[in-house]
Amino acid sequence: MRNIDSATIWGRDAGKAQSRAAELSQRLGIEVTASADIASATQGADIIVTTTPSTQAILKPEHIVAGQHITAMGSDGEHKNEVDPSIIADHAQYFCDRLSQVRVLGELHHAIEKQLVKPSAEFPELGQVIAEQRSGRQHSDETTLCDLTGTGIQDTAIATLAYQRCQQQQAGTNFAT
Repeated sequence: MRNIDSATIWGRDAGKAQSRAAELSQRLGIEVTASADIASATQGADIIVTTTPSTQAILKPEHIVAGQHITAMGSDGEHKNEVDPSIIADHAQYFCDRLSQVRVLGELHHAIEKQLVKPSAEFPELGQVIAEQRSGRQHSDETTLCDLTGTGIQDTAIATLAYQRCQQQQAGTNFAT
């Protein structure tokens, strides 16, 4: 739903990151570059997406600024951890795909484990936000984090809705966001 005109990739293997950046730049028709470090990759970004199998947090509070959106989707196992738990506790409004699942598998699991968040804490699920049952981002300088551990039916419903909205946007139809 956003007009993305550039992207930056960081990876532990700089050669692979550069190769992937060149491939994506050509395929997507936008500038895609590889960054030497996470701080450079996230600087000035509107959206940060983590998709690693990391077992230790790689995204730290000093890497984010007000207004950014973070989608963490690599932490789909108890041992995986991409985002410093203090980001959930102190730096971002938190959303997830399935609360019962992220308490065990997702980034939230690590914040609970470090006692930064109570195990019984309630957070909005993405489906609730999309269905307007819970609020999403309240203002443009609010940092948000969506923790995705994977729920097939919800992923399909979200993809379908996003596709429909893109089709409507291309057709010039107005719709609520």
